[in-house]
Amino acid sequence: MALQEEMIQTLKGFSKFASDIKIKNSYYGKIITSPIHKGTFSIKNLPELPHEYHFITAKDIPGKNKLSLYTDHMPFLSEKEIHFQGEPLCLLCGPLEDKLERLAGQIHIEYQEKTPCLSIESATETDILQKEYLHKGNAEQTFLKCAKIIENEYRSDFEEYQFIEPQTAIAYWENKKLTVYCTTKNLFYTRNNIAKFLNISQNQANVIVPDFVQDQGEKQILPTLIASYAALLSYTAKKPVIISYNNTVKRYPSIIRHKTAIDENHLPIGAKIELLMDAGAFNIAYPSIFKRALFSVCGAYELDNVEISASYIRTNKIPFTRFLNTGALEAFFAIELHTSNIARVCELDPYTLKTNLLQRPQAKNTQKEDSSERIKEILDDVIKRSDFLRKHGAYEAFLKRKNKADQLNSPMRGVGLSLCFFGFDFLDEYTKATKYSIKLSLHKNNNLTIYTSAVETDQSLKQLFASIASRLLGITPAKISFVSQNTKDTPDSGPLTETRVITQIGKLLEQGCHSLLTKKKKGKFPITITKTNSISAAQDTKAKLYKSTYCDSLTWCAAVIEIEIQPVTIEVICKNIWLTIEAGTILELDKVRIQVEKEILSGIRSVTFKQAFKDHKYTPKQNLPLISLSFLEKPFKHGPLGAKGIGELPSLCVAPAYVAAVSQAIGINITKFPLTPENIEGYLIKNED
Repeated sequence: MALQEEMIQTLKGFSKFASDIKIKNSYYGKIITSPIHKGTFSIKNLPELPHEYHFITAKDIPGKNKLSLYTDHMPFLSEKEIHFQGEPLCLLCGPLEDKLERLAGQIHIEYQEKTPCLSIESATETDILQKEYLHKGNAEQTFLKCAKIIENEYRSDFEEYQFIEPQTAIAYWENKKLTVYCTTKNLFYTRNNIAKFLNISQNQANVIVPDFVQDQGEKQILPTLIASYAALLSYTAKKPVIISYNNTVKRYPSIIRHKTAIDENHLPIGAKIELLMDAGAFNIAYPSIFKRALFSVCGAYELDNVEISASYIRTNKIPFTRFLNTGALEAFFAIELHTSNIARVCELDPYTLKTNLLQRPQAKNTQKEDSSERIKEILDDVIKRSDFLRKHGAYEAFLKRKNKADQLNSPMRGVGLSLCFFGFDFLDEYTKATKYSIKLSLHKNNNLTIYTSAVETDQSLKQLFASIASRLLGITPAKISFVSQNTKDTPDSGPLTETRVITQIGKLLEQGCHSLLTKKKKGKFPITITKTNSISAAQDTKAKLYKSTYCDSLTWCAAVIEIEIQPVTIEVICKNIWLTIEAGTILELDKVRIQVEKEILSGIRSVTFKQAFKDHKYTPKQNLPLISLSFLEKPFKHGPLGAKGIGELPSLCVAPAYVAAVSQAIGINITKFPLTPENIEGYLIKNED
């Protein structure tokens, strides 16, 4: 695995993170949070504050005490009601950190605790935030006339991941202007919320993004909260204020129940699917996750008769932390494991069953191509390269003839197959039409400056954009520079999600380069071009689910994973991984390979780890499985130079393939992750009983 440029800069100590920024005479901020999950609070006693120390509650907020995203909002500081453990109640700031801690300990807060809802199972009807019922055909009739019914419940357990760096924000209010440094992936969203919070104009605030580590954590809502607290404290104290907040990112449990009707030919003819997701205390980040799960819950497969019942449930859990692939991962885990389980019960190989179930959606923009043929080509490629059918048959035969002594004394082997998709535009999370822009400036010496808020410090995106501009303008990448990401100098290019940025913002870059070439002929420099696109409001989820899957706009991946489980220790050793990916034109093959390898490791860890990664050890190359990658390139006309982007796709695909391989090895249908050695041993013991 090659090292990315940003990793090299970090290891050498050249990267400057928010916590490294020092401002003279700065104060420290402290957030005082709730120790209870649900109830009310009142401040009974406040110590006498020394000079230069400030205490702030919700009543001191000059603007709106409301963090907004999608259709819901949550208070920046609670006024009375407590909705989750860790909810911010009040703020302190001052020049000495240790003194802040002592003062915080002297604040007497009285709590009136109420019974919280801490699980999907304990929720009542009043806890349901959103319900969806989608159907096609008549699923009920298929269950009345089918030959067999196969049903399973698939669960994702609680997972926790600690941020590699502290979540830090620095704010400085001076001359009625606010400067904020924070590690957000949507700096204009952060700026706009701060402006409403302080009751100032958007032009009075400038949000600057310093270097930050690329990890699995949410970097939009939580950074906005912390930046807003730092801004309010600086606005009040008239001093620079820094806040660091150590937190973990969580994946909350979900439940997906699949019930499938099988005909006399051992093929599925109808399905009922129930989806239950934990939204946390506020409907802040999870609407997009809920949509991802809804869109992905049927996978790449189509039945004529389907019913989906989905509930999005409010609990008293922290609402603003999550893994980046939440929603899609749980959905693909369930459907891919379920199709493998159906194949085992019906004595079919997973490949045969999956190809029989492939959807045949109409391609977007009325293209006539049968998209299922292209998807089958992806499956066929990975099947052939991995020798899946022979290995799967051999492991199944060995499993049937071995006895318990063999199971205890010899390695158990298995191979798993999965098929997944991902895409920049299948969510349509926007509740109203939105415009995003990019600006280019070409100088007389052919130096190009790119202005965009959507590249952060990630060198891979910068290098990809530089490669696109270099090819189109006929200049070397060394002549291309990027303006530092901030709301004052860069246009709003939208939230930073890789596939969206590569396709939508990359397409604007391509259009801008063509305009530069046209204007360059006139010989007047510098030439400045701004390109803007308009993203329409959210489309109907039901229409997207059942009228079209927009296959041409999606990226596709098929994965095969071969594993071996050691006897006694029950340690799973991943021996080989094969991936076939269709993501449009591949512009930077080396960079794509790095991205895919990183996502492969992330996907395996997502279904094998439960505790927070506190040491964040790098996996040495010699300990990695053999990884074989194949790219089936089909230029995408709506992407720059035909590219789509890959994003989290490999992690979504390898996770269910890994669990399917373990399922075959132990001969038991696994229906839950994370999958630890202890859990595998539990499956084996339960099977013996």
